[in-house]
Amino acid sequence: GLGISPVQARSNSGSPEPAGASSLPRVSAAPKPVFPRRASIDEEVIGEEELAKIMQVCTAIQNTLVFPKAVRYVDLTNPPRRLLRQGELKKKGNHSLIKTNGMRDIFLFKDVLVVTSQPDFRGKRKVSAVLNLSICELSDPFAEPGADVCSFEVIDPSVRSVLLIATNTKEKRSWLYSIARAIMAHMDQYVTVP
Repeated sequence: GLGISPVQARSNSGSPEPAGASSLPRVSAAPKPVFPRRASIDEEVIGEEELAKIMQVCTAIQNTLVFPKAVRYVDLTNPPRRLLRQGELKKKGNHSLIKTNGMRDIFLFKDVLVVTSQPDFRGKRKVSAVLNLSICELSDPFAEPGADVCSFEVIDPSVRSVLLIATNTKEKRSWLYSIARAIMAHMDQYVTVP
């Protein structure tokens, strides 16, 4: 630069600039602070480092998923989704010719619940359900005759319901709590306080 100070470019009295000053370059009095770049995930503003961690988790899971034609495809990396919980539960099937009570990997994100088979020899998981939590309901069929005390159902009216079975009642309560919180987070968006 020209080595022009802010004082030389403006008069101290706040009156119009001296003759010829308009041709001089403007120099701000203080540099603007530099903030780390931020991104938005699920309407939450986060830092770049946290976004990178979230993307790493989403990408790692996405790379293991295989979506059959009958299952709605979801890209976990676009937008990046926050993984709330993952684990194994039994999935009770309703087809008598197919393996009915197989272990499934469950991935609970802030907006979807992804149910998959366990990884095959290549590390790939076949997706059996993607449930949209913004319209899901939970059901506890414990009171029904013959129902497993550790079972619960996640119902997505646009797709179907999935009956899951925990290994014990403590695990069932924990999953119900986690899924219910994710569902309620979507409902809270539409509730207005009078």
